[in-house]
Amino acid sequence: MKKYLFIAVALVASVLAFTSCKKDKDKDIDSPIVGTWSIIEQDMDYFITFDGKGNYTYINDYYMYGRDTVPHEHVVIKGSFTVDGDIITVHNDSETISMDGGPAEEIEWEPYDEQMKYSIKGNTLHLVREYGTEYSWEEDWTKQ
Repeated sequence: MKKYLFIAVALVASVLAFTSCKKDKDKDIDSPIVGTWSIIEQDMDYFITFDGKGNYTYINDYYMYGRDTVPHEHVVIKGSFTVDGDIITVHNDSETISMDGGPAEEIEWEPYDEQMKYSIKGNTLHLVREYGTEYSWEEDWTKQ
């Protein structure tokens, strides 16, 4: 009898553990940074997306032959993010590159974290990249 009681308790505990993990993972991130932001320059386009589920995508397109062609270089970095006050911590997991519209190839590299300090005014996201390091720089992104 004790054996069956132990098995029943173990089953209930495992169901509760899986249910609580799923609930936390599916939790929406309520932050004004959620959305897609861009910087458009003469021959470069940058897009950064925070999807509200903790996923992060950074895209960099370089137009060597003009904007009426596919980008010469199309770089995509994917990862996850968290927000704590006005600090975004991004964990970059993977990077791919495609050249002149060719297939995307994964680049060998080590995943890394980056902290960004942010502020939003209207449809402009101001980021201090590599926040807290001697290599920090500032960028202004426009909401898409």
